[in-house]
Amino acid sequence: MASGVGGASAAAAAAAAAAATAGDAATATSLARASAPAVVYHIAGLASDAQFATAERLGAIMQTLLPCVASESRMYLEDECERESVALATRLGIGTAGGAAAHALPSPVIWTSTGRLVGGLIDFATYVRDCYGVECDYDPATTAAVTQANVRQVRAARAAAAEA
Repeated sequence: MASGVGGASAAAAAAAAAAATAGDAATATSLARASAPAVVYHIAGLASDAQFATAERLGAIMQTLLPCVASESRMYLEDECERESVALATRLGIGTAGGAAAHALPSPVIWTSTGRLVGGLIDFATYVRDCYGVECDYDPATTAAVTQANVRQVRAARAAAAEA
């Protein structure tokens, strides 16, 4: 299935490039955006973590600038940390003898839809800067505001789920 997505993206990218060469920027843009992303970055971490907010922003910037990239975020609260870490470690095939390795997972942890572990924020930020030329544009005040909003969002979702 992954090769089908990549093939569709490659074909759409070729069509977009041809349209761009022909001078039809609107067609090139719509063709590029209509294609499935070639890579999806999954970002999981604590809602209250400034590094999670930064990684989430990097994913959003890439998704906006690069039609071949998508990002999906999963944030959780402190009381869900151990359960989420163990589940994620199991999903990614990271050894969890007695659950010990799950505690070593960074927040955030980033991986691709193919299951390739990118790592924590430093690994991800270095990778996206080197590969895509993307850097986070948040200042410390913005990062703090985003982490507070993330916590409120998770708490609100939890309350709504409890009412349902």
